[in-house]
Amino acid sequence: MNKLKSLLWVALFATIAFSCSDDEEVVDVRAQAVGSYNYEMTAYVINSSGALTQFGSSDDGTFSVANDPANESGLIISEGSTKFTANKVTLASNGFSFDVPAQTIKDDDGTTLSISGYNGISLTSTGGSATLYNGGYITSTKKFTFWFQTVDPDSGITVVFKFDGTKN
Repeated sequence: MNKLKSLLWVALFATIAFSCSDDEEVVDVRAQAVGSYNYEMTAYVINSSGALTQFGSSDDGTFSVANDPANESGLIISEGSTKFTANKVTLASNGFSFDVPAQTIKDDDGTTLSISGYNGISLTSTGGSATLYNGGYITSTKKFTFWFQTVDPDSGITVVFKFDGTKN
């Protein structure tokens, strides 16, 4: 009887130990957005009342998104030779959001620009409330949208750019 009790205790301990494993696979939400996108870019200026007014006509092109190996919650967004980073990727109920931190980039013409994110995309958090972010990926539509702002070096006017990308 003593051996049976010992065997039952060992079986119970093994069941508990193996069922409480911390080896659950962690899903990297950024992986779903990695790839190439066709985009439409719209430029805006901030008018005297603080609202955005479209500036010129929309433009189109292609950008790509990759995970940032230096930041486990970051992305690298590139168009041609122009690259910038996004960070603070955060799961939302319909995709994920991210920020575009202040940084200096060079465009394809070699012009140096200081950019920072602009809160232009609304996503629903996992708690159910809608919040504005610099960018986001919508899982159901495979749309990748981001906003940033810069000061035009010639005029001194703040220009806000919106990129709406559809995954290829």
